[in-house]
Amino acid sequence: MANQPWLMSDDDKREYLDLLKRSGLPPETNGNEDARDSLANFVRSHLKDGDAKKFFDSVIRSYQLEIESLIAQYKAINAEHLLSHVKEADRRTTLTGYLKDAVGPAMEKMIHSGEILASRVQGQQEAVKTFENHSALLRETLSPIFRQLEVKPSPLFSEAVKGFMASTGVAGRPNSELAMMANVYRRWIEINGDEPIRTYSSRHADKYIEMMSQIPGNYGKGKIKELPVDALIKYAKRNRIKALLTTKTIKNHFSKLSILWEYYQKKELVDRGSNVFRDWSFGRKQKGDGYISWQEDDLRKLIENPWPPGKISQKTFGMIVAIGSYTGMRLEEICRLRKIDVINIKGTWCFNICEHLPRRYKPAEAWNPKTEAGERVVPIHRKLIEAGILEWAENAKYYLFDELSFSGRDKKRSVGFGGKFSTFKNRLGIKSSSVVFHSFRHNVSTRLRNMPGGNTGIRELWIDDFLGHEYGHQSEGVKRYLDGIDLENIIQVAESIEYPDFWDIRKLMQ
Repeated sequence: MANQPWLMSDDDKREYLDLLKRSGLPPETNGNEDARDSLANFVRSHLKDGDAKKFFDSVIRSYQLEIESLIAQYKAINAEHLLSHVKEADRRTTLTGYLKDAVGPAMEKMIHSGEILASRVQGQQEAVKTFENHSALLRETLSPIFRQLEVKPSPLFSEAVKGFMASTGVAGRPNSELAMMANVYRRWIEINGDEPIRTYSSRHADKYIEMMSQIPGNYGKGKIKELPVDALIKYAKRNRIKALLTTKTIKNHFSKLSILWEYYQKKELVDRGSNVFRDWSFGRKQKGDGYISWQEDDLRKLIENPWPPGKISQKTFGMIVAIGSYTGMRLEEICRLRKIDVINIKGTWCFNICEHLPRRYKPAEAWNPKTEAGERVVPIHRKLIEAGILEWAENAKYYLFDELSFSGRDKKRSVGFGGKFSTFKNRLGIKSSSVVFHSFRHNVSTRLRNMPGGNTGIRELWIDDFLGHEYGHQSEGVKRYLDGIDLENIIQVAESIEYPDFWDIRKLMQ
């Protein structure tokens, strides 16, 4: 206790209460106004002992220095807080109210202690001790406030992205996935600015959803891929583009942002539980992807006009289009087909859509369809067999379509064909951005879903299996069918796809 005069023991508290009961106001001084100029002077004038006066002066000075220090600290921290966290005005208002409510009683006790000290010089040591105790109370009350106002470290979003992308477990991911992540983070900065990551809130996430949902769905391709978000929005409005970025894609963006947040939560550079990319309700699921089916007039143009000469032959063009029109497979799935992917299950020839492991020194061959559609088996339509797909596979070296090569930022096999196909259909006068190769998938889906229902019809679940829809039932490939699921149901789906008589695959290939 001797070394800690600001602490009050139980005996001190009892003496202090007794002192309060016996305390009275300072005596009148018969008009001597000079002696009453201040409380401190009054007390000092009644101290006879020189050491007592020095002790009293040191207490008063210590108190003044303590208050000045507290005020200086508060001003400095408050100034820094205002500069770095203007967005937390509501929080500061709450803290100000807390200061008023919590410190006010302590200040009143200090003033009352001063009155006791002035009125009871005889108990000067007890009163001074109480005075110091209340000063410590003020310091103790303010400490948590200063801790709350302290600006915690947090890197800029751009710096956070660099650290995250270089971290173990991320740097080794496929180039296509890394490129997508980098694009998502770049668009976030375009929309919300490059700020310390701790300062972002759900308001910024909502702004990201609002702006990204207004840009074209193919914003990462062609001449518009380098445009910033605001320019992409203007481009979409000016060209009246209806195929905008889907909710599914924005959800995927949020998952990329969320894993970045979780990475820095573990490093305590963002507050725990502050992940603003979780628990978002995106409303009703958008149907489709903005594309429409091929109409008969446009299909006639494809089959009646020669494919432009070049590295990709007419024969390859015809077979790729034929597979797309009779299976609804995605273009990359078709272009990735290998000789070993044409298999026979219980007497039925099928395309096996499965994970590809790369051959030695050929890392681009690695591919996992689970990220897009899930592994599945697609029965080969009789029209494709009549057109010679089995002989094609038998004569292939490794991939069915050896004329294709890996290209583009994501090292896909479909890039070269996709670009040439888009140019070809535009030259034929099919310039709608909603009619593309992917539209064959819509043709298949629409025809199947318009089949009669009932026990003898095509069930929705079978269609989802056949197309590999990511939002519906997930297939499990060959193993699934060998384990007892009726392959006949999926064969029925495949053989139900019909086109007008003019849609002749052999003519398409010649």
